[in-house]
Amino acid sequence: MEQRRKYARFKVDLPITCTVVDPRHYRTLSTPGQVQDLCLKGMKVHLPGGLIVRETAAIHYVLDLPKPYTRIKGNGKIRWTHWDEKKDYTLFGMETYFWSHAHRAHLEALLRELAESSSKSKDPM
Repeated sequence: MEQRRKYARFKVDLPITCTVVDPRHYRTLSTPGQVQDLCLKGMKVHLPGGLIVRETAAIHYVLDLPKPYTRIKGNGKIRWTHWDEKKDYTLFGMETYFWSHAHRAHLEALLRELAESSSKSKDPM
């Protein structure tokens, strides 16, 4: 069965910093990671190290975009997680919310560029 998404996802390798509140210890934890795929309403994030996030947890993120360099800040909600104890990393899917219309516009511009690049690579010459 083919899954249809409302927003196209693109494979990327972009730096991100994620901040979560650990309610058990009343502290905030921040860690750098990499975005592995991206769409307008969500992303898949790889975090090295032992930071374990729970589904439905709230998260703050700072995503660094190339061309031209832009820093997008927003909040998200964890939708799924996978922690690999042997390789010591966490992978999770996050629904994203932006702090401003400008941040959303920057991401939309990058996604348009990725879509154009993707369609050009599929066109036979």
